[in-house]
Amino acid sequence: MGLSIKNKQLVVTNKKISKATELIIKRNANLKVKKETKLSEVLSLLPPGLVQKDETGMGATTLELLAPRNSIIVEPIKITASSKAYKNTHNFGIPTLYVGSETKFHPKKPTRKEVLAYLNDPSIQYKKIMVVADSLVKVIAAIGPDVYRDYFLLLDEIDSFQMDSTYRKSMEECLDYYKLFDKSKRCMLSATTIEFSDPTLQKEAKTQLSYDIPTTRKIIVIKSSTPGLLGNVKDKINELISKNPGHKIMVAFNSVKGCMSLAESIKKDKLLNEADIKILCSINSKDKVGKYFEELNSDILPGKLNFVTSAYFTGFDLNESYHLITVSGNKNKVHALSDKRMKQIAGRCRVIGGLLTETIIHDLVNPDEKKEDYSIDNLLSIANRELAAMICIQNNFEGVPELKELNESVLDSIMKTLDSNNRNFIRKKDSNTQPEISYLNIDSFIESVKSRRELYQNYATLSDKLLSQGHKVKSLYVNTSTPVDLVEIDVLDREIKVNHIIDFLTEIPTDVEIIEKLSIGGLIPLQKKIAKGFIEYREYIDNDQLIEKLREKGLKKDSRELNSLLHTLRYTISAPGDLYKSRMNKYFPIGKSFTSDEILRWTNVVLTEINSSVKIDSPVQAVKYLTKHFKTRKIRNGGKHLIVGSNPLGVTILKIKKEIEDKNHQTGFMSNI
Repeated sequence: MGLSIKNKQLVVTNKKISKATELIIKRNANLKVKKETKLSEVLSLLPPGLVQKDETGMGATTLELLAPRNSIIVEPIKITASSKAYKNTHNFGIPTLYVGSETKFHPKKPTRKEVLAYLNDPSIQYKKIMVVADSLVKVIAAIGPDVYRDYFLLLDEIDSFQMDSTYRKSMEECLDYYKLFDKSKRCMLSATTIEFSDPTLQKEAKTQLSYDIPTTRKIIVIKSSTPGLLGNVKDKINELISKNPGHKIMVAFNSVKGCMSLAESIKKDKLLNEADIKILCSINSKDKVGKYFEELNSDILPGKLNFVTSAYFTGFDLNESYHLITVSGNKNKVHALSDKRMKQIAGRCRVIGGLLTETIIHDLVNPDEKKEDYSIDNLLSIANRELAAMICIQNNFEGVPELKELNESVLDSIMKTLDSNNRNFIRKKDSNTQPEISYLNIDSFIESVKSRRELYQNYATLSDKLLSQGHKVKSLYVNTSTPVDLVEIDVLDREIKVNHIIDFLTEIPTDVEIIEKLSIGGLIPLQKKIAKGFIEYREYIDNDQLIEKLREKGLKKDSRELNSLLHTLRYTISAPGDLYKSRMNKYFPIGKSFTSDEILRWTNVVLTEINSSVKIDSPVQAVKYLTKHFKTRKIRNGGKHLIVGSNPLGVTILKIKKEIEDKNHQTGFMSNI
């Protein structure tokens, strides 16, 4: 399918290159007027498939908003979707529906009734719907099955979908819907495309859109040691504030901890007031940055000093000039930025004249870092192994009623571990579906590794890359002694999250109210586990004591502490005739003492008699396991452990279970050994 060109006078080149179509257009159609050519002046329609525009601000989204067809356009962040819907309605007179949460342009979310009214309005010839990724499913549900026949779907800034998928699962869900549309009715758009690992998306038609005169940037590159990275950033901020007191600054740094540490250090030194400093990050990190948190609600930066994480690297326009500092830290893989990502960040400034200044500050990759095989084929192989393991666990847990309730928390724990090690190549849409490969997480991982290997092995490579692209680069190494204390936001965030759910439970809500709280979303797995633990044991344990125990163990850094608590509670309230409890009482009677070796031997006897596949290997592990079931005391002479009582937590037991549960339920205790 050829391009729908409406003004050939603006076309410099239109040809097929390999498997892609290349279109080069004149940047300045009228040299007397300082105005760049927009795609809507050249084309009637965006082509389907993957469209790469070499420049930000070419007007590709506007082209689709003006196109004579029904369109759904998905943006990475709400301010972009909202502002473009507003401008299309008021500037071009085309009624455009925005579906997402509140913004400056749309003070309230549209109701389902309002969405249906728009869809059914016969006066609107072509429906134009701007949505955020999280709301696409609502729009498709409102339109119904005809959406795949009657609408064209555009995913804007597709590289943002790839790079941000690790913390926004809705990004990958958008691709699920994208693949349901016919190839002629779908398009992915980006100024910085990243290779796809998804076999379906690899086959998309490709179109390259470029200006005949490329954009060039003036860039200062500051090379830093890893220990001095934050110090160099602070020095640069201080320099810009001192020399340009009325100017705004944007610091792009994909580290919430780094942004928070810099903000606190700058406030402490009174370089700026707290109210002048803003951190624009994912809503998931709101509690971590506290008072500095801000959402972009217009095309103007909200503070004098604005830190932005990857949630704001792409997909929004700023109509003001400012100083840009882009930070690429290589100690953590997710902090490293590719030259493509830096191009996107710089492209957020849309005013004539552009950025006031642009500075890139970076360190280097650890030379001892392993050079493993991170090809698409190898990562797909790793993903398939992760997938097989997850499905095996899910299938086995689903087969035992008492383990079924643990299934979600166990899988969440595995996913969290994979996340923390940057190896999460699988996803789970919800608790009722099987895990599957996360192609976007693989894409993000490959891009990160590629950047680290190609740009940050030595101090020359990034500067050389930028020079080869035609930019004017001033490069220097700076050794700083400026200290920046790191803020331990992970501990603070855990405390906030635990106290939030505990405060809710302190009001002694009904089970229905707790279930509603769980269903609303936004709770992290730790909060869900605490809430579910309260529901399960509130009938049997004094509620004040139960809540306090859940708080105490929830605040522990080691998640096994909370698992151990739930294990002990379950054992404590189980019926006396329960197979597992009766065997433990038989071999460990109250008043008798045991050596560590004896505890190991008799514990494994119990596990064998209840047909458990679990085996404890060491006396230390066995003693620790015993204390989950009994109150014990170590006897000084002889080193034995005396069984003192049956309530190791010392809580007030309201009642114990009368009924003996399914004989297989004891396996549930084993999950937390």
